[in-house]
Amino acid sequence: MPALAPDSTYYPTPAREEDWYEDGISEDKHPFQYSKESRPPHERDEDRVNEFAAIAEYLSIYNAIERSRYIGQLEDDWNDEGAKGYSPLTWRRTAYFAAVQANSARDAGVSIGIPTIAPADHGSIDIHWQNNDRDLLINVPADPNKRATYYGASRAGETTSGLLDARSARPDLLLWLNGGK
Repeated sequence: MPALAPDSTYYPTPAREEDWYEDGISEDKHPFQYSKESRPPHERDEDRVNEFAAIAEYLSIYNAIERSRYIGQLEDDWNDEGAKGYSPLTWRRTAYFAAVQANSARDAGVSIGIPTIAPADHGSIDIHWQNNDRDLLINVPADPNKRATYYGASRAGETTSGLLDARSARPDLLLWLNGGK
C-alpha cells in the first residue's frame, strides 16, 4: 500500500474492470466512472445526508402527530367560548391519514415537510402542510360518515380542492405539494 500523507485519504482502485461501471462494461460510459456502490466514500456522503434528512422528516411528522394527541381529549367549551369538544375517534382518523401520507412520501422519496395538526370548527381537525411555494389544508370532520376536504394553493395561483377518504393515501396530493417533482 502506498504511503499516505497525514491529511489525505486513500481510495483503492476497484479490482475488476466491471466495478467501474454501473451495469458492467458499456461503450457510452467513461472508462473511469464509478458505479453508485463503488464510488469513493466522500462521493456517497451526499446520498447519506439525503437519507438522514428523509428519516428526520419522517420522524418529525410522527412527532407532530403525537404532539397533536391532546386534541382528542378536548371537551366541550375547551376554549371558554363554547367550542365543541373533539372525539378521540376524530383524532385517530386524522393521525392515521397524516401517518399514511408520511409513509407514502417516504416510500416515494418525496419531501413533504412537517404538518401542523390543530383543532378546527365543529369538532373537526385540520392538517396543514406548508412549504415555500404551496399550502395544503386538509380538514377531517367530526362525523366519521363524512369525507375529509382539502384545499391547496400555490404562490403562483394554482389551486386544488376536493373530497378525500381519510383512510387511504393520496399520492397525488404529495406530488401537488411538491410542485409535481
